[in-house]
Formats: sequence, C-alpha cells, structure tokens
Amino acid sequence: RTKNNAIKFLNPNPKFFDNKSILLGMDEAVKKAQEFKHKNITIYGDYDVDGVMSTVILHKGLSPFFNKIDHYIPHREAEGWRSDR
Repeated sequence: RTKNNAIKFLNPNPKFFDNKSILLGMDEAVKKAQEFKHKNITIYGDYDVDGVMSTVILHKGLSPFFNKIDHYIPHREAEGWRSDR
C-alpha cells in the first residue's frame, strides 16, 4: 500500500530465498535438480501471453542452475487451437 512496500516486493532480499526447506519437498527438488544440472532441459510453454511469460520466468529462474536450457512454444495455428476443428 506504500511506495516502500512496492519497492520491497519488486526487489526482494536474496536472504529470503536462502532457506530452501521452507517449502514442502524443496530439499528433494534441489537434490533432483543437482542430479540433472548437466543434462539438457527443455521448458514446454504455451503460445498465449501467460504461457509465454511463464516460460520466460521459468527459463530465467532455472538458467543459473542448469548448463543447457531450451524452450519450446508451439505454433499457434499449426499446433494449437483452431476454430474449424
């Protein structure tokens, strides 16, 4: 509700993210990610605006942890919804 609260929300303190055990299953997820960090990772997105943005966010979030990340967003007309089906 204030400018300072908005700034804090948009620029969180990295120390907040240090405790990975806050989220249920996070320890297992981190171990699994470490197993696959040298594998190629492909993020399958969606062609609508929220699908594209979530693909970008996930790509940016995972890129520091994996060596090779790619993404795939299907072609809207060739692979997506069509009104004549």
